[in-house]
Amino acid sequence: VLKVPLDYLMVVGAALTAYFLRFHTALLQDARPVQVVIPLHDYVRWSFLYATLGVSIFALLHLYSLQNRKRFFDELFTVVAGASWGILGGVFIMFFAREFIASRFILVALWALSIIFVMLGRTVIRAAMWVSLRRGKGIISVVLIGNSPHSALLADEFRRHKGYGYRVMAQHVAYTPECERALTLLHKEHGISQLFVLDADM
Repeated sequence: VLKVPLDYLMVVGAALTAYFLRFHTALLQDARPVQVVIPLHDYVRWSFLYATLGVSIFALLHLYSLQNRKRFFDELFTVVAGASWGILGGVFIMFFAREFIASRFILVALWALSIIFVMLGRTVIRAAMWVSLRRGKGIISVVLIGNSPHSALLADEFRRHKGYGYRVMAQHVAYTPECERALTLLHKEHGISQLFVLDADM
């Protein structure tokens, strides 16, 4: 839940950082003098619009799925793709708002800074989640069903790596009436989030 507002704030922060780098950094101004200065109040309004666009694209790319916990590099790739699509949207905004055409540097800086800022925020959340999971909070309760060798391997993987966020509540070799009654009782007492069926014959 925190990822949506955090991503939004990070994208706005990236946009504002790109603005001040372009218009308030002596080194850049000496290398490429500013021809047209974008009024800050207009740029801030544009930044909010861009951040809304960026978060919407992230949502379409399933970055906010509660059950889809991406690995770091998978998440990075998705953020890069989302930022790239966001920049394309920014180009359209520049096309219709001509005062931004003079600041192409902002688009390049915004693309890079959006990726850096969003991943920085998500790394902080990932670290906080890891600490929380190590303490037993926010864990997804699962039940494994099947007599496949993968069942034992997966159970061992979940037990050894608590940072994945899964706790194996029970294991059953087959889905039988007895298994169904046991799962019903277990769900009433502790709650079950997911069932993993690991038998190709089932």
